Amino acid sequence: MHTHPRYPSPTALQVRFGLTAAEAEIAQAIAAYASGENHLAVMVIRLSWSDYDGQRIRLRQQKTGTSLSIPVHPDLQAVLEACPRPGMTILTTKTGLRFHPRVFSRDFRDARIQAGLPEGLSFHGLRHTAAARLAELGAGAPEIQAITGHKSLKLVEHYIRQASQELQADRAISRLPKRESAKPDC
Repeated sequence: MHTHPRYPSPTALQVRFGLTAAEAEIAQAIAAYASGENHLAVMVIRLSWSDYDGQRIRLRQQKTGTSLSIPVHPDLQAVLEACPRPGMTILTTKTGLRFHPRVFSRDFRDARIQAGLPEGLSFHGLRHTAAARLAELGAGAPEIQAITGHKSLKLVEHYIRQASQELQADRAISRLPKRESAKPDC
């Protein structure tokens, strides 16, 4: 699986930042839907329970205005269904209030510092991780674009190129048919 210190997995977020499993899964999944680092935090903290219908998350990207309807993975669905709903937004402060973007960014930075992680770690990196993981699992550029909402395939193709070369090579070779003859011609 693609790993890079700037792009942590949900498990890494949970361990490194002391997030609950639910918070880490939600952060990872939602990050795939956002556009641009500054816009990402704003989108995440504004996502409301009314944007989730039990099957899909529907939203409009702030940066591009693109409307997205994303099916919710069963694992994320289980997390969302188990989450308390103290406020209108999915992610809330400890007191149940909606995050302010500066508070959210500060809390993320403070958690990164407390965990001793490098300065380059970014919340936006979660989006990169999601795109790279989808590429590693065999999703094509149009499929990844449908999740991330990129207007151009160029950046999506960048994520695909960054995905694990070894995994992609294994998948490519596994698609080749085997020869009929079990005896090699030497």
